[in-house]
Amino acid sequence: MGGSSSEPVVNEVRGAAVEAICDMHDSESSLLSRHRCGFATGLSSQNPNLLSNPDASEGLSHWEVDNGGNGWDVVETECCRVGARSHSKAFVSSFDWCAKWQVVDLWAKGYSQEYLDSEQPEIYVSDWFAPNPEFGGMYKIHVQLLSMDRRRVIDEYEEGPISLSSGSHHHYRQVSHTFRRYGPGVRFVHFLHKGKDVLFWRGHFGARITNSSVRVKSSEAYEIRAVRRSTSLSLSRSPSNITLWMDLNPLMDEVLLHILSFVSAQDLLLHCRCVSRRWRSLVDTPTLWLLKCKREKRLELLEISRLQLDIPWGLVYIKKPFSRNLLRNPCGQEGMRYWHARNGGHDWSVEDNRIHLDGAEAQTCFVSTYFWCEKWQIIDLLHEGLWQELLDHHKPEICISDWYAGREDCGCEYEISVKLLASDRERVIDEYNLRPPPIPQWNNQHHHQVSHVFRNYSRGVRYVKFFNRGKDTQFWAGHYGARITNSSVTVKIHW
Repeated sequence: MGGSSSEPVVNEVRGAAVEAICDMHDSESSLLSRHRCGFATGLSSQNPNLLSNPDASEGLSHWEVDNGGNGWDVVETECCRVGARSHSKAFVSSFDWCAKWQVVDLWAKGYSQEYLDSEQPEIYVSDWFAPNPEFGGMYKIHVQLLSMDRRRVIDEYEEGPISLSSGSHHHYRQVSHTFRRYGPGVRFVHFLHKGKDVLFWRGHFGARITNSSVRVKSSEAYEIRAVRRSTSLSLSRSPSNITLWMDLNPLMDEVLLHILSFVSAQDLLLHCRCVSRRWRSLVDTPTLWLLKCKREKRLELLEISRLQLDIPWGLVYIKKPFSRNLLRNPCGQEGMRYWHARNGGHDWSVEDNRIHLDGAEAQTCFVSTYFWCEKWQIIDLLHEGLWQELLDHHKPEICISDWYAGREDCGCEYEISVKLLASDRERVIDEYNLRPPPIPQWNNQHHHQVSHVFRNYSRGVRYVKFFNRGKDTQFWAGHYGARITNSSVTVKIHW
């Protein structure tokens, strides 16, 4: 990190380091504390279970699911000793394969890169399963050790399908495996299991599963000293009193990631990413952006991370495509800005709403005249922060909504047309059209909503064309036609 051209970046990151050190200093569970105490949470003699809700005590919370048949359910079971504790609940599968999984972030659980790569501690996985007492079942398990990008498989364990017979032999059975000498680079554990019945009966008569576990063997002799080796710092409660001398290069990746997570997204992408290959790799890793999202409570991005897609994190973080209306100027508060218009009669006008509309961005509306007045926007979904893999394979819901009303003394007509377009902006992949009955003269001026959700559309969607139009029914000079406001296009991830 030498040279004058990198000095602004160094200063920016040093400032972030001060903020990060304050954050670590003020938190009992801080990264610095974990380094100084040898990562006590990860190296305790108790070897805690790293899976959340392993025994169905919280329903299906914390698990990602792929429901086959009638999906997963939770049932009371005969009180049975499973492993070291007694369980009374279990996950039960259906007539087609039901899968569920968790991805364990080992660093987030307290295990450093240095510890995982140098010690390669034993990673022990275990699961307990049983047939339906009367109908049997089938069971599978697949556990993978993944690298930082969550895509490269370093080691894996798979067993099944195991056939489970009915009758008297319906006690719980255990499968287990210990990963050893798996090599450097392990950062995540992907734990997946499946179950189903063998008679294809509607309902929940398949394999029952409980007390799943992932544990990392402790190593009392191991002590992490990386922070003390690579930093010399004097701390006080006031950030202004911190003195910091730091060579950032010797820091382990997880420490540098924690520091970088305090840098603004723009500086990360425009400056930090250009410092070196190592920094570019760190800026591109999901871990950095997940740290920022957790601190800022960006819940929609934390949910998306569960999909295990190849997410362009920097773009999605800045553009926020899942938490905003993709239409601009939806209520006319900026006149006709951002809208293409084809004007009939006396053209479009913008007026205040005659009746308050709850939830609208502004209490203004577009008002049409005695001939059809048309307006539209074309939304570039990739430019707004979505990406091709998400649109083509996961197919998020594209939700559209529009509100219209009439004047009390004049009837009006309204029409909407929304099209999902391919990359050439010509080919229509899906569309929604509606022309509701006219609003009569002498109406109550209340707003009417039109809404639609596009689901399971074909691959190739890249643009949304949102079009609406209105006019009056009396052919009066002036602006007495449909009053349109609070138009919206939003994208939602469905689970």
